[in-house]
Amino acid sequence: FVYDTPPDLTRFPLDCSIGQWGTEVLFHRFFTSSECRTSDPNEANFFYVPVYSTCISVRENITDDAKGNELLWDPLVRFLYSQPWFSRRKQRDHL
Repeated sequence: FVYDTPPDLTRFPLDCSIGQWGTEVLFHRFFTSSECRTSDPNEANFFYVPVYSTCISVRENITDDAKGNELLWDPLVRFLYSQPWFSRRKQRDHL
């Protein structure tokens, strides 16, 4: 299952697909189009959580933990804890 994370966590897909951050977008695209993907979270063995954290950190010039928490990690954690499947297996099935 691939989450539809908040758009702020996957912004700049074109810019982020180039260079050393490309794997963040590549994995997202791979799992989105994979034959093993399910649209039913109840059937999922694993959950992919797309976030372009490295690319966004560089583009937004995030140089300290406080700003990183504010722009990336706090929104991500809030989103995940709002999902009913996140705690189903103690988060061990989330990538």
